[in-house]
Amino acid sequence: GIMINLSLLCLKRVVDCLAKANRPQHIPFRESKLTRLLQASLGGNNVLHILLNLHNQKRNREESVDALRFASACARMRLAPKQNAMSTTVGDMPSIIK
Repeated sequence: GIMINLSLLCLKRVVDCLAKANRPQHIPFRESKLTRLLQASLGGNNVLHILLNLHNQKRNREESVDALRFASACARMRLAPKQNAMSTTVGDMPSIIK
């Protein structure tokens, strides 16, 4: 349990850095295995989708609010996905596949 919470805390730090208007030069991707695995997805050429699981019971309020804050930080992240382009023509495909 502790390692999962530590990894999620590191993920929050990475998302906060990526959400800042003037992004710092160092993004702490190497602080946990989770952020290292997600580095290409978070800092690369991707579109990000976030799903939240919220519950309206009083005992779950704090976790729901934390999840909403995290999603809000994710929404502020500055990602610039671009469509990948191939530099070859369809006629060149058979020679590439071999």
